[in-house]
Amino acid sequence: MASDCDPYRWGMTSRSFRTFLNEQESIDGAPPLSEAKEAMLGDPHQVMVIAEDDDIVALGVVKLYQTSEDVQRAAFETVVPRSMRFPAFEDRVVDETLALIPSGISYTGWSRRSSLDAALERRGMSPVRSLAEMSMPLSVASLGSSSDPVQGDSIAVRSFTTTDADALIDINRAAFGDHPEAASLDRKELNDLMQKAWFDPQGVLFHESDGEVAGFCWTKVHPEGEGEIYRVGVDPRHRGKGIGRRLTLAGYRYLAEARGCTTGFLWVDEANTDAVGMYEGIGLVVRSRNREFGHVSPDHANSDD
Repeated sequence: MASDCDPYRWGMTSRSFRTFLNEQESIDGAPPLSEAKEAMLGDPHQVMVIAEDDDIVALGVVKLYQTSEDVQRAAFETVVPRSMRFPAFEDRVVDETLALIPSGISYTGWSRRSSLDAALERRGMSPVRSLAEMSMPLSVASLGSSSDPVQGDSIAVRSFTTTDADALIDINRAAFGDHPEAASLDRKELNDLMQKAWFDPQGVLFHESDGEVAGFCWTKVHPEGEGEIYRVGVDPRHRGKGIGRRLTLAGYRYLAEARGCTTGFLWVDEANTDAVGMYEGIGLVVRSRNREFGHVSPDHANSDD
């Protein structure tokens, strides 16, 4: 079994990665990598591969972020087949993935499996954040159609045009503040996302108030037909009006009516109890979790924050 931080030396291609990831998703029932990490597979300096002949046995992927204080940090994920999830191999995959991170940069690791949880804990890392994947059945009958929405939950929306790019970026930045992933959206990342096969401008919904964009709901349809609320952002100046809830419902109405989705889902930080409560009120329930592990200082661990 061989490993190297440059997967292309082992003849790995995007097809090799896709085949491996599809196999793991079919077994575990969930995507093995987040979209942000999957996008890094084209960069050999951010990908660690353990291979046997031409077959991938495990992956590690690193993404570097720039914080609002202009400090670099890293986040990583690993993919290990169910048959290989024993302690020594999980430890090896983590160690070889961490070797990709430049010295002196703080990092966190994301985990959806107990064997990786244990490997991270063996390195002195603890959970610092938990994202919940919440889902619900979708039907036009229960949500109301876009032309006849549920009483009290209607909101006027229009679809995205290329002239909305700056407004989307500005509201996203204002809405998400210092959020470690979502706040980094810029024109380059938006342009890259707009080139994705799944990008649907009709499914990026804007709500205007007093002549300006007050919020947006960005939807996404997955290959298996599930509809995701990819992102909801409300300008802080328009918060407290119920716009986030109604935009979420408008997004699910669009997914059910225009795209034929029968299941809807989204991801939410469980520390955001207001958002979790709002989504529970809509009818969403938790179906999986993705936890972020980091090195927690004693002072932080004992803080009331």
